[in-house]
Amino acid sequence: MGPLHYVLMTPFANMSPLARRSVLAVSMLIVLLIMTAAAWLLTRTRGGPRAGEQWYLITDANGQTVEWRVVSRTVQKAGSAGYDMVGSGSENAPVAQWTLWRLNSAQDQGAYVSSIFAETGPGDQPLYEETAIIYQDGVIVVTKRIPSPAGLIAVPPRELAAPKDYLPEGSLWQEITTAASQHEAQERSMVWDKTLTFIRVSIQPQEPRPLLVNGSSITVTPVLVQYNRGTSETYMVAPDGTVARIETGSNGRRLIFRSVPFETILQHFPSAAADRTRVLRQRNLPQSPSD
Repeated sequence: MGPLHYVLMTPFANMSPLARRSVLAVSMLIVLLIMTAAAWLLTRTRGGPRAGEQWYLITDANGQTVEWRVVSRTVQKAGSAGYDMVGSGSENAPVAQWTLWRLNSAQDQGAYVSSIFAETGPGDQPLYEETAIIYQDGVIVVTKRIPSPAGLIAVPPRELAAPKDYLPEGSLWQEITTAASQHEAQERSMVWDKTLTFIRVSIQPQEPRPLLVNGSSITVTPVLVQYNRGTSETYMVAPDGTVARIETGSNGRRLIFRSVPFETILQHFPSAAADRTRVLRQRNLPQSPSD
């Protein structure tokens, strides 16, 4: 009998067996509640995974782990919303780029905001190039803020008429998974953040093939996404509609995004989830006139 057992049991020595069992049951319940609360606080502090998130570990052509990515898309009756972030945990800009978006169920009204780390400003503050889009009634209103020595400078808003084949911001991921399931290619128009002009995007499903994912072999449908600005990406879509792997080559840099468990992300980037949570708390979508 250890000292802890002696301390716990001595006050109960004169109790009846039934009373003793009742007190012990209540004590165990209290301990369980304390442990549950502690686990909840740890998750909140660390920034645990959220429902609907898919985490990716990003490696370069040499297999070196360089960044993380998290993608989230929530679909409800009124529409859909989500975010997409990439980070490395660096001191200046732990989240290098991010996008937030929402879209109604008819996909004819929505809002989108993106931010890409550009440089370090005065006081070592990170400066991001920001783009915001409001889409409503066939009209796209784009605003932009770009870094300068004095901080961020707002570019005059630009109003664009949405073409008939316009692919609203936030809907590309859905179009990719739909192309994989229906095995139908399509070509659409998107707004290119950098130039605030339309670009063409081609979405072409390929023949299914096996892929090793987290130690298990599954059959995926590769979907080749090509942009007329000269870049391309290949999305490996699993049978359940999730994207198991992404391969991209832009500006001569080949990157591979592997879907991994959340715990694997924390092993490489302990602050990844906390950095994601910080962005979600600090950033808001632009408000449309109907809000």
